[in-house]
Amino acid sequence: MATKPKRPDGIHPLNKAKFRIRPLIYGHPGSGKSPFVASTAMIGKTLILNADGPDSLVSVMQADYYKEFQDNLEFVDVTSIKDLHEIRDFFRRGNGAAEFDWVWLDSVTLFEERDMDDIMRRLHVEKSHRDVHLPDKPQYMLRQNHIGMWVREMQKVKVNFGMTAHVMQIGVEDEDEEASTASYRPSIQGKNGELSSKISGYFGLVGRLYVRRSRVKVKGGGKKIKTERVLQLQPSGKWYAKDRLSGDKLGSELSGRRIYMSDIVDTIRPRRKK
Repeated sequence: MATKPKRPDGIHPLNKAKFRIRPLIYGHPGSGKSPFVASTAMIGKTLILNADGPDSLVSVMQADYYKEFQDNLEFVDVTSIKDLHEIRDFFRRGNGAAEFDWVWLDSVTLFEERDMDDIMRRLHVEKSHRDVHLPDKPQYMLRQNHIGMWVREMQKVKVNFGMTAHVMQIGVEDEDEEASTASYRPSIQGKNGELSSKISGYFGLVGRLYVRRSRVKVKGGGKKIKTERVLQLQPSGKWYAKDRLSGDKLGSELSGRRIYMSDIVDTIRPRRKK
């Protein structure tokens, strides 16, 4: 008589599921992504995987929270997939998850450029006739696989994991709105936006960060320019966003002169020890 298959060990009650936050924040350069995401230092030890170079770190050091929470911030420069694999292994098999509450890749867009530089340098060593400035399809495919596999592997680590990205345009803008096919989403290059869509699917929150300027009335008459940062959390027109973590508690956007990733975390999940 055949024995019944045993219950797989991986089946667990949903209310026992371990909950970690996976955000992807995108926006144009200068929108404030780096200091925005690094604000998780206000609620936990944060590691920045810096692919942007020194300027993004300077912007973090100039943030209003930095002086008080600087001891909660560490960084490491990443310029190749080897660097990211070292980080992955540190969190999966080392002490990373015990040391840090948050890890951010800032930004995936610029890391792609650095990764391609590394791919082409290695290729040139093997095949000296290859121009390091002229990648072909196999090199683009390799870069896409690097990012895709690393993101999937980082989903398994016991830490809150997020990324930043620039903006990519899919389709063509046209003055005639009905003829326009343009849409905007996180800049992760591959298959005309397919890789960006796929990678975005691994993140529970995808927000567009931008600066909004508007004319407002002032007391006594006249108007002034009001500048605020806005984090779009729901899709609007041509701009992609999603929030499947807060149950609509965050609304369609957050805005203000100062907004922090830590505010989002506090809304999604009350502060508690990991």
